[in-house]
Amino acid sequence: MAVFIRMDYPNDKENNINYDGKIHDILPLKLQKILVNGCELFLLNYCDFSLNRKSMITLLVREKGNFYKVPLIKYDSSFNELTSLFTSKGRKVDLKLLSSHIGTKSPTDLLTFLQQLMNSKVAVQSKKEKIIYFDSSTGKYYWDKECRSEIKGAPDSLGKKDGNKIYGNGDTDYVIEVLERVAMKIPIYYNEADGNYYDDSDCRRLISDTSRFPKNPKEGDIIHAGANFFYIFHIVNVRRDYLDFDNPTNNPYDDIQSDYGVSIYYNEADGKFYSDKECKFSLESDTIIIQYRIMYSDRKPQEGELLGNYRVHLVFVKKDDYVRTERFFGIQDIYYDLNTNNYYSDEECSKKLNNVLQLDTYQLAHPIPENGDLIQVSENLSLRINVVSKNKSK
Repeated sequence: MAVFIRMDYPNDKENNINYDGKIHDILPLKLQKILVNGCELFLLNYCDFSLNRKSMITLLVREKGNFYKVPLIKYDSSFNELTSLFTSKGRKVDLKLLSSHIGTKSPTDLLTFLQQLMNSKVAVQSKKEKIIYFDSSTGKYYWDKECRSEIKGAPDSLGKKDGNKIYGNGDTDYVIEVLERVAMKIPIYYNEADGNYYDDSDCRRLISDTSRFPKNPKEGDIIHAGANFFYIFHIVNVRRDYLDFDNPTNNPYDDIQSDYGVSIYYNEADGKFYSDKECKFSLESDTIIIQYRIMYSDRKPQEGELLGNYRVHLVFVKKDDYVRTERFFGIQDIYYDLNTNNYYSDEECSKKLNNVLQLDTYQLAHPIPENGDLIQVSENLSLRINVVSKNKSK
């Protein structure tokens, strides 16, 4: 769709009959840019509706985010050579970069203008540059790489965007770094009935700290919880007046809930979750357990509490040795080198472990593992982590 803008013309009819000192309505057609010794120069093709739709071409400069027409006293062979340079060395720029009103400089000859441009090179390049981050998974801009501090209204709130750069309205320009984020998606639930957030669709487990959450989210809205996690909101409508949470025996759904959930076990001796009552097979790498750790940090679960499709039971099993476990269950030692931040299958740390899904999931929750942690990779095989230091360079 055609977008008209306004352009100032100088008052100098002696040198050019078109320089009438008025504001012209123009339709931009093409904008090109070249760098001359590090200085930006633009060439604009446009249709001037104030001059009976006459096809025109002019030089533009940009100062502090604003564009100005450079009206030449004469357009001769030297100007034609410059336009040829734009064709061969320049690149096309999005017309959206232009402001709604273009000012004008005083009429000048091309050589004088180019000399002035070179002299102003230091001033042009004196603006500070700051890196900002664009998260492709959210379509938003952030001040920090962890995507915790959103830049409201960006890019327009910062200035004029051109490719991977935003020319700031003030003394700072911004270089955009695009983040291709592959993050773990954690579903949480907003209950329209009471306006609270929960981590289960039945709205039984209230999320206490929701200061960063929107007050009225839409279905599918997302918010970052950290560098590798973000929440996806789902809208539910659960009337809590049907449920007496202070007295569970009065809940009309109690008969249904009593048989719900696969039993897992929380070992109060080491503060970890297991799939068996003897606490031989760790569940710390399970997605639901990772979500629980993120949301509640070190909070101890309650007897009978539901975590997703798991029902938690509390046990106390000391794990002071692994001899009995290894006798009946396959356990393979792996090695984590503190100096390289990698896992290996051999004690010399020469054979790097890759593409082990359960290990990758474990790493998300435990950037630095604990010595002796078990990761279940199949029904009869677990990996035992040995933390070592082999003095290798990272």
